[in-house]
Amino acid sequence: MKRWSITGLLLISMCTVYGQTARPGSYPYPHAVVIPRTSSYIVPIVYQLHDGVGRLGDGSLLQGRFLYNKGTMFTFYQNGHTKGVKIPFFQFETLTLAGADTSVLPRSDSTMFARIKNRLYRRLTIGKIALYDEVYAINENKGKLGDYLFVWGDNGKLKRLRNLEAINKWFYDTCQQNHWTNPDIFLSKTEIIKRLAVLDPTP
Repeated sequence: MKRWSITGLLLISMCTVYGQTARPGSYPYPHAVVIPRTSSYIVPIVYQLHDGVGRLGDGSLLQGRFLYNKGTMFTFYQNGHTKGVKIPFFQFETLTLAGADTSVLPRSDSTMFARIKNRLYRRLTIGKIALYDEVYAINENKGKLGDYLFVWGDNGKLKRLRNLEAINKWFYDTCQQNHWTNPDIFLSKTEIIKRLAVLDPTP
């Protein structure tokens, strides 16, 4: 009986010691830290109606208001009382809309799009040198330039400039060919567009 009593006391003392060492704050390992996930939600662009003129492939003109449809078409409204007509990119020759993103474009009154094959491209330059991107916002997404810029290649086809290094090389070569003074420094897309507006201001 005495042996059972001693064994019981030993078990109770061991449980007490374990309970004390396992109290919060005394556990020898750090607690897990839960980091909340950040939201990946992107505020959508709200495209607006813009006055403008569209020239179609058959030579006809559309004058009224245009709204980009976030795909490969614009909706045309001749006036405030008629139902909108959806016009896909490939039917346009050119589209000129009132307003411009002056933070990246050299012109302030309008934004011009030109059809090349079956797509519309925003023209970023005002002179003889043509530089394009695929952004269809007018002034709804300030400072936005396309991931790629496009120029006419020597073979007469549209050439994609895939990164800033390629864009700078193209600009340097263009300055050399036209005998334009240009410091040999690395420029951003916006800086190149604005410098072209000074070097090549005449259509």
